[in-house]
Formats: sequence, C-alpha cells, structure tokens
Amino acid sequence: MAFLENSIPAPASTLPHDAERVDEAVHAWAQSWDRGDVSEYLAHYANDFVPSSGLTHRQWEQQRRERLKATAIRYVMLRDVQVEVADSGTASATFTQHYLDMGLMSTARKRLTLVKQAGEWKIREEQIEAERMVRR
Repeated sequence: MAFLENSIPAPASTLPHDAERVDEAVHAWAQSWDRGDVSEYLAHYANDFVPSSGLTHRQWEQQRRERLKATAIRYVMLRDVQVEVADSGTASATFTQHYLDMGLMSTARKRLTLVKQAGEWKIREEQIEAERMVRR
C-alpha cells in the first residue's frame, strides 16, 4: 500500500478570513470614533490595552471619554490600511489616519496591534509612527 503524503486535506487557512475581520474591526473603530460613540469606541480596545502615554488604563479611558464628549464635531478617515495576521493570534494594521475637529487637524501614520479576545479582534497597542498636527 502506497502512502500518499497529501491524502488528508489540510485545514483551510484562517489567515485571509482573519485579515478581513481585522480590517473590518479597524474601520469599525474609526467609525465609532467619528460618530463619537464612546462606549462602542472603547469596546474596540483589549482588556489588556496599555496606553503609550504612560497613563493607567483607567486614566486613559477617562481621558478618552472626556475628549470624545468635548468634541461634538469630528472627522476620522483611514487610508491605505494594510493588515498582517500572525499565526500567534495577533495582527497588525498600519494606515494613514486623517483627523479633523474644531481645534485640530492631523495626519498620522499609525500602527495598531490587535489580539483576538472572545472571537473578536481588539486593539492591544496603538503606536503613532509619524504625525503632522495643526492647531486651529
């Protein structure tokens, strides 16, 4: 009896599917921010998210709540979103973010590191790689 190396089909890779889910999660995050939906916006962050600003998670969350409530009119747009999914259950999304409100206009190159928690992709880290900001 001959042994066939490929006689058992390998499971289909979930990476392309996960890349689509990561892209959707990143865009949903930006849309909730654009709408000022504080609860939905914060729900896009992982339980173990650590702010890069040196604040505790609780301080960061309170700051985000205050800022989102204080800015009634804002515009958030993402361009050139590139997603990479690792076998380890993590992903990264790199993009150019355009932000505009009544007092600030910025363009930033950002990288989000996401993890899968309870079947959903959540933001664990947020890094600004380059930013141009104009206060109005």
